[in-house]
Amino acid sequence: MTGPGGDVRLKPEQAKVGVISAEAAFIATDALQGALSSGDGHISIPGQQIGGIAGETRTGQQALFAGFTKGYTGAFCFGYDYLAFEGTQLYINESAIGEKGPGRFWEKVFRAFYEEMGLPNSDLPPKPENVITALIDTVSGKVPTELSYADPRGPQIASGYFIHGTEPSEPDDMHVLVSICPESALLAGSRCPAEDKVLIDKDPGKLCPSGIMPISPPFVPSWEAGAIKPTARCGIH
Repeated sequence: MTGPGGDVRLKPEQAKVGVISAEAAFIATDALQGALSSGDGHISIPGQQIGGIAGETRTGQQALFAGFTKGYTGAFCFGYDYLAFEGTQLYINESAIGEKGPGRFWEKVFRAFYEEMGLPNSDLPPKPENVITALIDTVSGKVPTELSYADPRGPQIASGYFIHGTEPSEPDDMHVLVSICPESALLAGSRCPAEDKVLIDKDPGKLCPSGIMPISPPFVPSWEAGAIKPTARCGIH
């Protein structure tokens, strides 16, 4: 606070408290950068590295986007206070990063802000030395094996950042080599014309902690269609 002549009358004391390590912050920031750098989610500010996250409610009645640069953070939420009015459902009919969604609004506001303020180009903090890269099997999140590369959909391998000492150490156990009957597409019996295939074993014991069972064990998402190990044995032969 300053007086009429510009002299400082009151100077607030500011304290900085660390709430997250530089390593964890970098890994989280990297993930939030990747969400905006591909496909329909491409949002950018000239001269600035950015990160962000977008989402919509299940009903499609609200959409949110939150983004940040090195120096500034902003968030916008589009939607209705009420889900219905006089019996009519209210929808915004726009995704978070759609043409008229909050992500595009955030982009326009931040672009205009940086242009008007004439702020210099800036990058987000660089990778700390204690952060390393390691390959992971994208199905199990563990260390890839030869079977990880033989997934029927193609190699399920990715490179990720880890704080040194936290990288996966156990080998992938979800890709398994199984004997399949080509006629029934089920586990081969002793009389089946069997063929060996690499498939994903979604045994609940591998997916869930002890004592926990999935709500819908048979459920197979579209991206895993044809890649899941069957649980039934062929009854044709």
